[in-house]
Amino acid sequence: MSIPRNSLWYRWLLAVTGGLFLFSLSFVVFPAPIQQFFNWMVSSTIDIPATLNRGGIHYMTFVYGVLGAAMVGWSIMLASMLLTSFQRGERSAWWAIIASICVWFVLDSAFSLSMGFWQNALFNVAFFILFSVPLAATYTHFNRRRG
Repeated sequence: MSIPRNSLWYRWLLAVTGGLFLFSLSFVVFPAPIQQFFNWMVSSTIDIPATLNRGGIHYMTFVYGVLGAAMVGWSIMLASMLLTSFQRGERSAWWAIIASICVWFVLDSAFSLSMGFWQNALFNVAFFILFSVPLAATYTHFNRRRG
Protein backbone atom coordinates (compact mmCIF):
# COMPACT_ATOMS: atom_id res chain seq x y z
CA MET A 1 0.00 0.00 0.00
CA SER A 2 1.46 3.35 -1.03
CA ILE A 3 2.14 6.11 1.45
CA PRO A 4 0.11 9.26 0.75
CA ARG A 5 2.18 12.05 -0.81
CA ASN A 6 0.60 14.54 1.59
CA SER A 7 1.54 12.45 4.64
CA LEU A 8 3.39 14.46 7.28
CA TRP A 9 6.06 11.75 7.58
CA TYR A 10 6.62 11.50 3.83
CA ARG A 11 6.90 15.28 3.45
CA TRP A 12 9.19 15.40 6.52
CA LEU A 13 11.57 12.84 4.97
CA LEU A 14 11.59 14.73 1.67
CA ALA A 15 12.34 18.01 3.47
CA VAL A 16 15.17 16.52 5.54
CA THR A 17 16.63 14.88 2.44
CA GLY A 18 16.40 18.21 0.59
CA GLY A 19 18.14 19.89 3.52
CA LEU A 20 20.85 17.22 3.46
CA PHE A 21 21.30 17.82 -0.28
CA LEU A 22 21.71 21.60 0.18
CA PHE A 23 23.99 21.20 3.20
CA SER A 24 26.14 18.69 1.27
CA LEU A 25 26.26 20.83 -1.85
CA SER A 26 27.51 23.76 0.23
CA PHE A 27 30.64 21.71 1.07
CA VAL A 28 31.54 21.91 -2.63
CA VAL A 29 30.10 25.28 -3.63
CA PHE A 30 30.79 27.29 -0.45
CA PRO A 31 33.70 25.54 1.28
CA ALA A 32 34.85 28.53 3.38
CA PRO A 33 31.59 28.96 5.36
CA ILE A 34 31.36 25.19 5.93
CA GLN A 35 34.94 25.09 7.20
CA GLN A 36 34.19 28.06 9.47
CA PHE A 37 31.08 26.29 10.80
CA PHE A 38 33.02 23.12 11.65
CA ASN A 39 35.90 25.16 13.09
CA TRP A 40 33.39 26.95 15.33
CA MET A 41 31.66 23.71 16.27
CA VAL A 42 34.92 21.95 17.19
CA SER A 43 37.00 24.78 18.62
CA SER A 44 34.55 27.68 19.25
CA THR A 45 36.26 29.89 16.67
CA ILE A 46 35.77 30.32 12.93
CA ASP A 47 39.49 30.87 12.44
CA ILE A 48 41.56 28.29 10.61
CA PRO A 49 43.77 26.41 13.08
CA ALA A 50 47.16 28.11 13.33
CA THR A 51 48.87 24.75 12.90
CA LEU A 52 47.70 24.52 9.26
CA ASN A 53 49.87 25.88 6.48
CA ARG A 54 48.60 26.70 2.96
CA GLY A 55 48.97 23.06 1.88
CA GLY A 56 47.01 21.87 4.91
CA ILE A 57 44.24 24.37 4.26
CA HIS A 58 44.13 23.36 0.58
CA TYR A 59 43.94 19.68 1.54
CA MET A 60 41.21 20.38 4.12
CA THR A 61 39.18 22.15 1.39
CA PHE A 62 39.70 19.13 -0.88
CA VAL A 63 38.53 16.68 1.81
CA TYR A 64 35.42 18.76 2.57
CA GLY A 65 34.64 18.93 -1.16
CA VAL A 66 34.96 15.18 -1.65
CA LEU A 67 32.84 14.56 1.47
CA GLY A 68 30.20 16.98 0.18
CA ALA A 69 30.15 15.32 -3.24
CA ALA A 70 29.63 11.89 -1.68
CA MET A 71 26.85 13.25 0.53
CA VAL A 72 25.17 14.90 -2.48
CA GLY A 73 25.14 11.50 -4.17
CA TRP A 74 23.71 9.87 -1.04
CA SER A 75 20.97 12.50 -0.75
CA ILE A 76 20.02 12.06 -4.42
CA MET A 77 19.75 8.31 -3.88
CA LEU A 78 17.59 8.87 -0.79
CA ALA A 79 15.34 11.30 -2.68
CA SER A 80 15.02 8.87 -5.57
CA MET A 81 13.99 6.07 -3.21
CA LEU A 82 11.52 8.34 -1.42
CA LEU A 83 9.93 9.47 -4.68
CA THR A 84 9.59 5.95 -6.08
CA SER A 85 9.68 2.71 -4.10
CA PHE A 86 9.18 4.29 -0.66
CA GLN A 87 6.16 6.25 -1.90
CA ARG A 88 4.75 3.04 -3.42
CA GLY A 89 5.00 1.46 0.02
CA GLU A 90 7.72 -1.05 -0.80
CA ARG A 91 9.16 -2.51 2.40
CA SER A 92 12.65 -2.85 0.91
CA ALA A 93 12.84 0.93 0.43
CA TRP A 94 12.08 1.58 4.10
CA TRP A 95 14.75 -0.91 5.16
CA ALA A 96 17.32 0.45 2.70
CA ILE A 97 16.81 4.00 3.95
CA ILE A 98 16.95 3.04 7.63
CA ALA A 99 20.05 0.90 7.00
CA SER A 100 21.90 3.71 5.21
CA ILE A 101 21.04 6.20 7.96
CA CYS A 102 22.05 3.81 10.76
CA VAL A 103 25.30 2.71 9.12
CA TRP A 104 26.28 6.35 8.45
CA PHE A 105 25.38 7.37 12.01
CA VAL A 106 27.27 4.56 13.73
CA LEU A 107 30.41 4.78 11.58
CA ASP A 108 30.63 8.58 11.47
CA SER A 109 29.86 9.04 15.16
CA ALA A 110 32.20 6.24 16.31
CA PHE A 111 35.03 7.62 14.17
CA SER A 112 34.36 11.18 15.39
CA LEU A 113 34.45 10.04 19.01
CA SER A 114 37.60 7.97 18.47
CA MET A 115 39.31 11.04 17.02
CA GLY A 116 38.17 13.23 19.92
CA PHE A 117 35.57 15.22 18.00
CA TRP A 118 32.52 14.60 20.16
CA GLN A 119 30.96 17.79 18.76
CA ASN A 120 30.56 16.15 15.35
CA ALA A 121 29.03 13.05 16.95
CA LEU A 122 26.56 15.32 18.74
CA PHE A 123 25.79 17.11 15.45
CA ASN A 124 25.14 13.68 13.91
CA VAL A 125 22.50 13.03 16.57
CA ALA A 126 20.45 15.94 15.22
CA PHE A 127 20.45 14.53 11.67
CA PHE A 128 19.79 11.04 13.00
CA ILE A 129 16.73 12.26 14.92
CA LEU A 130 15.45 14.22 11.91
CA PHE A 131 15.47 11.00 9.86
CA SER A 132 14.52 8.60 12.65
CA VAL A 133 11.28 10.25 13.76
CA PRO A 134 9.44 9.86 10.43
CA LEU A 135 11.01 6.46 9.77
CA ALA A 136 9.86 5.22 13.18
CA ALA A 137 6.41 6.70 12.54
CA THR A 138 6.11 4.80 9.25
CA TYR A 139 7.48 1.50 10.58
CA THR A 140 4.09 -0.21 10.91
CA HIS A 141 2.97 1.05 7.49
CA PHE A 142 5.91 -0.74 5.85
CA ASN A 143 6.29 -3.73 8.15
CA ARG A 144 2.82 -5.00 8.98
CA ARG A 145 1.93 -8.51 7.96
CA ARG A 146 0.56 -8.71 4.48
CA GLY A 147 -1.39 -11.57 3.17
